[in-house]
Amino acid sequence: MTASGSEPAPERSELEQATAWLEQITGDPLAGAVRGVLELVDVPEPVGRGRFRPVELGGIASAEGVPPTPVRLSVVLDRRHWPAAGARLPARIPPARPADLEVDWDALRR
Repeated sequence: MTASGSEPAPERSELEQATAWLEQITGDPLAGAVRGVLELVDVPEPVGRGRFRPVELGGIASAEGVPPTPVRLSVVLDRRHWPAAGARLPARIPPARPADLEVDWDALRR
């Protein structure tokens, strides 16, 4: 605990610090992104018979310091791991541009 009674911010590893630095100097849209969550709210059923299907999803991106923000994503997903509305997936969310988030789609397989 700090003197103010709050938990101290977790220290970032050297790799995380180097990654943040590279993102900033290269103008990466994820520069300054924070860990957050994408809650899926609009998930249509897969169409067609192929294993991997394109889909447009709607969700709410939120993280500490980032107000809940509606986002639309066009992705290709594996039918075997199709998400349901209400699923909460880990994401990196840039506070200045929440729609440019990076979602951990591998979490659907866990």
